Amino acid sequence: MIEERDEQIQKLSGLIESKDGELVVLTKNLNQKVKESKMMEQELALSKSQVAEMTNRTAEAEKTISSLEMKAAIRKREAKEKERQTKALWASWEKQKLMYEEERNSVRKMAALSVKIIKTKVRLFVSRK
Repeated sequence: MIEERDEQIQKLSGLIESKDGELVVLTKNLNQKVKESKMMEQELALSKSQVAEMTNRTAEAEKTISSLEMKAAIRKREAKEKERQTKALWASWEKQKLMYEEERNSVRKMAALSVKIIKTKVRLFVSRK
């Protein structure tokens, strides 16, 4: 009986040792999984912060784009207004040019008429002598 008991104790001791070995391996595996999990958590946290940073950059870029679009619209309106003013000035200049040409032609006609009158008076004066 004692021998059987010793045999059972040895078997159980062997079983305990093998289970202890398995437990050590499982513990190592579990610790490795925990390390991997922590690393994954760190990577995830880093990825989250990168996503947040990219989201902020995207928001800033969208604000900048909106601002540039507004500036472009304002400049376009200003350009159209300046074009309108330029056209108005051009039309005014054309009108003044026509008026100047008409006045010049009128002055030329008056000068020609004056010369004609003077010539006639000079001829009369010369013929009376």
